[in-house]
Amino acid sequence: MEFIFDRPDDPAQERYEIALLLDRKKLKERILIGIRAKIQRRLQGVKDAAVFLDVERELGTLLTEFTQDKEKAWNQYGTMPLWDALHTHRFAQPALEKTARDFLEAKYRYGTPMEKYAAIRIWDGYRRARIPKDRSDAAEKYMRDISGLKTLFLYTKKPEILMKSRNRLVESHSFEAEEFDLDIWYPLGRFDFECAMGYHSLVPLVLYYQKRIAEWQLCFQKCSVCGKYFLAPSQRYSICSEACRKIQAKKSKQEFDDRARSNQYDMIYKNVCQRWRNRINKAKRIGLAEERMAELNKAFTEFKQSALEQKKKVGSKKLTLMEFQDWLDAQDEILNSFLE
Repeated sequence: MEFIFDRPDDPAQERYEIALLLDRKKLKERILIGIRAKIQRRLQGVKDAAVFLDVERELGTLLTEFTQDKEKAWNQYGTMPLWDALHTHRFAQPALEKTARDFLEAKYRYGTPMEKYAAIRIWDGYRRARIPKDRSDAAEKYMRDISGLKTLFLYTKKPEILMKSRNRLVESHSFEAEEFDLDIWYPLGRFDFECAMGYHSLVPLVLYYQKRIAEWQLCFQKCSVCGKYFLAPSQRYSICSEACRKIQAKKSKQEFDDRARSNQYDMIYKNVCQRWRNRINKAKRIGLAEERMAELNKAFTEFKQSALEQKKKVGSKKLTLMEFQDWLDAQDEILNSFLE
């Protein structure tokens, strides 16, 4: 079922709620958005029960995908244009409504489940506030209805804080009592699950999530390959998925091969340098002329400089190991020419 961002004269009276189910055994989370009665029927197995969202994902996704509203776009484009529309004459309302509708529809269609729910509730709160008999306090009614929804996006300082249950979740915000409301359905009868239902605010839903993760002794880790956060059994885990594990294995093998290759051509270079030193020492013992000794030392210095350049080419794969060996062998002719 699709949510329509329209402006009916008589909006639906049922509340649109968000439901969260966490499965410890399967390590899955399930999120549903819709009217409570329809959500309940969907959970009972009635697949055609109309809801706006019913998605099952890896456990922890709801928290790891959270994005901070640094630019306060929710306030600027989502809630305030509707607030202004409730204060102005009817000819100016369509333009303000369009600004909010475009923003909220984009969040509903392409955003995370939390963003989808916030978009639905903000627009529905505006529709309810426009009921003619409530026009005198329409704006105040609207703000009371949706004030708790934007709390998470506006006042959460860092996305990572959602993954740390011991830290204070929201800063610089005074909560209304109803913003802590959260219904919990415990396993009973035909229901073999625990379900959390939220309406006024998303904050208690996140707090509930954090509490369950802590109770199950799971923790969030940052993947050393892709940099994403994931839920792990302990802090010893540093890779989030099999795909990243393959990438890490390939990288480790490449690093090992590079080290082995580097050690090989470096050893060849050192052996040739030592051969030069041995022959220089031999030249001293046999009394090679001083002028020739100076030329020999100069040739050795030039050889080392050239050899280092050749080594870099091997390291950058511009020169093969065999070509490097051939080049070193050719330098022996220079060395032998001094000792003939």
